[in-house]
Amino acid sequence: MQPIFANPFRREQEEPVILRSRAERRLRLSPNRARVATVGVTWKSIAITLVLIPFNFYWIIAGEVGLVGYALNTYAVPFYNVVFVVFALTLLNRTARHRLLDNAELLTIYILLSTACAFP
Repeated sequence: MQPIFANPFRREQEEPVILRSRAERRLRLSPNRARVATVGVTWKSIAITLVLIPFNFYWIIAGEVGLVGYALNTYAVPFYNVVFVVFALTLLNRTARHRLLDNAELLTIYILLSTACAFP
């Protein structure tokens, strides 16, 4: 016998779950819930940060020493070079066909670069 009112939240058959990343396979969640539960500190975000740190150091030192004019870069918090790099990565992320970096990975890159740029 058919119910009078159909439940819109009930699925008749289970949809296949495609696990796209290691975090999703590890957590064994559906793709919709796994986006919320992904881990931000990944090897990819750490590697990108390690590649970007020397360029950011050069940017800060060139501004402080006066190679490109006089500027007090380290007095501006948040560091504008880090904001520029994360903005560029966000634009790159939006123009790619699939997302290159997750929001949590972008936040990890921002935090690591900001912490690293506070010390030169």
